[in-house]
Amino acid sequence: MAKVLIEFYSQKTNENILSILNGRFEKVCFLYSSPKGAPSPAKKEALTSLVEKLFGFAPAFYEIRDLSIGAALASLHKLWNDGDKYFIDITGGDEAFIAAAGLFSSQRGTENVSIHQYDVFSGKKRLCYPPCEEINEFFPHYLSAEDLLALNGCIPLEKPAYYSFSDGILKKEVLRLWEAIKTRPKEWNKFCALDRDPDGENHSPNQRELLPGDDGRSFRSIFTRLKNIGVFSDEKVIHLGNRDYMRFSVNVPDEALFLYDKAGTVLEMYGALCAHESGLFHDVRVGVKLDWDGILAKGQMPNPYNEIDLVLMKNNLPIFVSCKNMIPKNDHLYEITVMAKHYGGHFATPALFCSENATEGVRKRAEEMGVVLIDGIRTKTRKMMVAVLEKKFGKN
Repeated sequence: MAKVLIEFYSQKTNENILSILNGRFEKVCFLYSSPKGAPSPAKKEALTSLVEKLFGFAPAFYEIRDLSIGAALASLHKLWNDGDKYFIDITGGDEAFIAAAGLFSSQRGTENVSIHQYDVFSGKKRLCYPPCEEINEFFPHYLSAEDLLALNGCIPLEKPAYYSFSDGILKKEVLRLWEAIKTRPKEWNKFCALDRDPDGENHSPNQRELLPGDDGRSFRSIFTRLKNIGVFSDEKVIHLGNRDYMRFSVNVPDEALFLYDKAGTVLEMYGALCAHESGLFHDVRVGVKLDWDGILAKGQMPNPYNEIDLVLMKNNLPIFVSCKNMIPKNDHLYEITVMAKHYGGHFATPALFCSENATEGVRKRAEEMGVVLIDGIRTKTRKMMVAVLEKKFGKN
């Protein structure tokens, strides 16, 4: 007797995968309405790959040309094979499909047909007919951020970065740098924008141009702070042409040098570190680079190109985080909302992590838009940040 899973394909990605992640089946069938409800080639390929990875075989896709109760019921009967056991998931089902599933169960018998439905947010089965013992079962399988993006038809431009803090080297450097610069976001942002290479060659972290005005003062302010904690040493000013440059030694482990390349990286990594320590998320990815439409012409740059600072996965649902080392603005809310829904699908949560405090106006707008706002991070210890993450995203 084969266990057959029947799903009605939903454009809301997570509704298609709950049963696949929670059970063992010998056959998986997707029914979809044409043409509006059909999966795109990229989404179909990703869903096929997931089923193959979990069960060792490809799913079957069946088109329902006229989405009505009669047409859906006829399609279900075509899948019938005496002796098999059928499990119909109505989590993402159209009303006609749900009605057809009920009729199919009554006609074929509840000993052969089981109907179930999941709660997408908790991952728990909330309906099972006839009743089954595993109604409160949790996910046995977890998707990576890369898997979820693929299921939404989006392929990252490169493998999303995962950083381990277990050996302590990167963790120590993230905390050392964050403590040094967290109260000086404006100066730090200017410091990291001061990269200059007078010979037009590759960027050298051991030489910076000494510019006049605010940029120069910002450089010296941050340089002094980092020198005091041992990051920089042996500095000296040299003259090249009509310009002055400071050369110095950088005392940072190789695996942590990237923290000093871009201003926002340290806040992203501090957020990733706190997310790891919270234990709330089964996958944390930093700096996920994506093309808007997923169509890349050979030899051309993606257009437009986007980067998501943090992607957090909780209960197989994505949280897209924008990290801003400044006072949050309404524009930041709109930006992350658009990207979260485009890349993460219907159930994606947009979030904004900011080093500075938000105004009441921005807080209110974030609440109205459904954006999780964590501001004033520069004043929050790791313990405080973990507590905030638990409050915002829930312990369970």
